[in-house]
Amino acid sequence: MQLEIKYGLYIGLLMFLWTVVEYLVGLHSTYIRYYQIITLLAFLIPIVGIPLGMLAKRRLVIDYKFPDRFRSGIVITVVFMLVCTMGVIAYFYLVNPDWNAKMAQQSAQNYKEMGFEQPGHAAAYAKEYFNEGTFMKQSLIGNLIVGTVVTMIASSVIKRKI
Repeated sequence: MQLEIKYGLYIGLLMFLWTVVEYLVGLHSTYIRYYQIITLLAFLIPIVGIPLGMLAKRRLVIDYKFPDRFRSGIVITVVFMLVCTMGVIAYFYLVNPDWNAKMAQQSAQNYKEMGFEQPGHAAAYAKEYFNEGTFMKQSLIGNLIVGTVVTMIASSVIKRKI
């Protein structure tokens, strides 16, 4: 169980560092238009990290059956999901407290450029959508889905014995 927690912490911290690097290179300000595309690359961290953690566990367990592999992947997923959610909170309150306002403004601008008739309505929706609660829910649900899918695939592919 310690190994799974360790890998979950590594993945969660790397995801947080990814967010900070996005901020530092300007994806949350100057290049905000590219944020929604580039940020999807962050999912490569758990896509690679979960199977690595499961493979590390397989080296320690003599008969690593499917339920054991699945349990390992889910523990890693839950740990990194919780760390990521705490990272979202830290990001919004410590690193970039203006993030929601910037995203709402950019979203309203995008709607305006696409020719929507009621940009005021779009701006109101964007302000409602871009808040800490929404991002925490997205972090929890998105990471749980990605982690579970990766766990299912890796549990099916990784062999019982070395």
